[in-house]
Amino acid sequence: MLIGFDPYTGTRGRFKAPELVDLVSDAGYEAMNLIATEDFLPPDDEELLQRTEERLATCGLSVPTFYFTRDDLVLLPGAQAEVRTWGAKMLELADRFNAPKIGVGTWALPQGVSKDAQLQALANTLLILCDAAADAGRVVSVEFETKGALTDCFSARDFVLGLDDRCRLTADTYHMFTAGTDLCKGLVALEGLLGEVHLSGSHRGEPGSEGDACDWDGLMTGLREIGYEGPLVLQYTVQELDSLARACEFARNLAGG
Repeated sequence: MLIGFDPYTGTRGRFKAPELVDLVSDAGYEAMNLIATEDFLPPDDEELLQRTEERLATCGLSVPTFYFTRDDLVLLPGAQAEVRTWGAKMLELADRFNAPKIGVGTWALPQGVSKDAQLQALANTLLILCDAAADAGRVVSVEFETKGALTDCFSARDFVLGLDDRCRLTADTYHMFTAGTDLCKGLVALEGLLGEVHLSGSHRGEPGSEGDACDWDGLMTGLREIGYEGPLVLQYTVQELDSLARACEFARNLAGG
């Protein structure tokens, strides 16, 4: 399995994308996700985009997922036009960085909008993005998040199965743990739907560190049962940069070396 890193708390906002590519490469990773935020990789900063391309090529890192980024639009009723416009821009960047997936989060709950309206807006967003991504030879992978619109793997599975069979799901060990989901059973339930797996400790810190209660054996048993061959992507709160290499080695050991 490919071992990747996802820019998150402790790195994004601290390093721009090209600098993080170097740190991640030095720590032993094979891939790094990208997100087009002003503090990391502004989508209109051509100089930074070029430098990021150059560093990725030099370091030999691939980009499994390019994020939709504008999560504030995902659950917002009436935002279809903005979703189309921004989605087209993100697909251009995904093509530029050869990222096979567009990542979508469901955490940005709009105030004053009912759950039913949020889910209908999510359905509209995903249908728009799935159509556009398919035309561009890419797929959409939506993450279920404990405090988001899709809170657990089972409701997320039912939602995408009833919506579009091209949609995939991103499973994060922190959110699965927080939802009280058995990692093995939950991942087996996602057979055929799993686009990406994020690794984080149960405390949102370095996986495998003190206090982490995730069932890592169960995780790998579930992934092997469904024949998952996609990336294992580290997404956790980085408190010390030395943890990057430790977390990479942890994931590599999980994957069997």
